[in-house]
Amino acid sequence: MQKNSFSSDILEILVPYKFFGSLSIARKMLLAYMTLVFLTVIVVAYALVSLQRINNLNRSIVKVDVIVEEAADKMLDALLAQDSFEKRYLILKSDDMQHLFSKRGDEFQTWLSSLKTLPQNERFPVPAIEGLYRQYTDLFQREIQLVRARQMSHAYEISNGELKAVLEKLIDTLKNLSQ
Repeated sequence: MQKNSFSSDILEILVPYKFFGSLSIARKMLLAYMTLVFLTVIVVAYALVSLQRINNLNRSIVKVDVIVEEAADKMLDALLAQDSFEKRYLILKSDDMQHLFSKRGDEFQTWLSSLKTLPQNERFPVPAIEGLYRQYTDLFQREIQLVRARQMSHAYEISNGELKAVLEKLIDTLKNLSQ
C-alpha cells in the first residue's frame, strides 16, 4: 500500500489536479497544444542551429579544401613537367628547355601564392614547400652553370643526386597536402 501511496504523491506533485480541475476543456486543450507548439519550436531551433553548423563546414570545405587539393595537384603537375624539362635540358642543352622550365615554375609559384591567400593557411606546409622549391630551382641553376662550363659529369651528379632527392621530398609534401 505504501508503494501505491508514494506513486500517487509523486503524481499529485507532477499533475496538480486542483489547477487542472478548475480549467475548462477548451483551456485544457489550449494548454496541451501550447506545450506541443513550444516543444516544436525547440526542435526546429535545434535543427536550424545544426544545419547552420553543417553549412559552415560545407562552406569551409568548398572555399579551402577543394582549392588546396586543386592547387596541390596543379603544383605537382608543374613540378613533374619541370623535372621533364630539366632532364631534356641536360640532354639537349637547349635554352628552350630552360625557358619551358621557367614557365612551369611561374605556374607553380602562382598556385603557391593562391595557397598563401587562403584562410587558415597556417594549417598547410607552405613555408616547407617554398623552401624545397627554392632549393630545387637553385640546384637547377647550378646545373645550368655546370652544363655551360662543360662539366657534364658534375651536372649529372646534381641531377641524379641532390636535385632528385629534393624533388622527391617536394612531391611527397604536395601529395600529403593534396590528401
